[in-house]
Amino acid sequence: MLCFTNLHYNQACVYALLKDKKNALDAFDKSVEAGYSNYSHAMQDTDLDLLRKEKRFIRAMQQVREVGDYPYILRQAAPYASMEHTGFPELVYEDASNWRIRSVKDYFKLDSVAGDGDEISRILRVLNWAHNLIPHDGSHWPVCEIDAIDLYNYSKTNNRGVNCRALAIFLNECYLALGIPSRFITCLPKNPNDTDCHVINAVYVSSLAKWVWIDPSFNAWVTDEKGTLLSIQEVRERMLSDQPYFLNEEANWNNQAPQTKEYYLDYYMAKNLYWFHTPARSIFNVESRWHRNQEEPYVALIPGGFNIPDQWAETHITTDPTWFWQTPSSTHP
Repeated sequence: MLCFTNLHYNQACVYALLKDKKNALDAFDKSVEAGYSNYSHAMQDTDLDLLRKEKRFIRAMQQVREVGDYPYILRQAAPYASMEHTGFPELVYEDASNWRIRSVKDYFKLDSVAGDGDEISRILRVLNWAHNLIPHDGSHWPVCEIDAIDLYNYSKTNNRGVNCRALAIFLNECYLALGIPSRFITCLPKNPNDTDCHVINAVYVSSLAKWVWIDPSFNAWVTDEKGTLLSIQEVRERMLSDQPYFLNEEANWNNQAPQTKEYYLDYYMAKNLYWFHTPARSIFNVESRWHRNQEEPYVALIPGGFNIPDQWAETHITTDPTWFWQTPSSTHP
């Protein structure tokens, strides 16, 4: 269907440039019927300027907006709400003194990787190292133990990258090994039929007293207008209230494709900030336990009135961001 979407969209552009308004509108309608959803691109595409004031085009663009203007969709979400969490699992983090996570620190010589300096510079140095160490391949889930050492060796032995989830798990264990509280967060869209989610890290910075956005797939973090690192929650709130947020200049894919705020944040991540999912226990090799059908609790943060897809049914669900983003206090013995 995607090929027809692009075909009809490109036809609309050609007809519009030729001043053939009727055929341009017909082609654009066909593109929308086939599933065209890139609202931001269509809004900025000067090829379509001939059609901007046409009622048919305005109606079609509203249809596109309902499925593809992700900041708009995010702003339609119901607000969060506080709630009781009786029966919910405790949120815990691997103790850096445990031999299993300490092996990660020793194997990668993480003290040398992180270097000296304040905690933010150490966090960003480890991010950059991880981004350069293992390539990102969004379509590939590694067939190995899902811990930092095995993920690295799998990537090097097979000379290939791994998907965003595996990269975030790798980086998560590296931070935990350094005694830095960290979680990997699956960021998900509203549309239950959209399987393209993204997994990043939330890393706790004690000097800021908050979790910050860290993305190893794109060597990315987000700041406010003063250059202060923002959390996932703060970025979402700024999107909702139309406040400024900025992507770091170093953000890129595999050191090949620079990332822009307009694509990475306003389009791709805006789609994937509707709700969040994470293990309750941020510990060594947690996903391998899950794949062996060993009981492992997960928690999700959703906007009010939203129903998560059936495949996530075993998740503990909260609408309370204060609980979900609580200050880390417990360690896993």
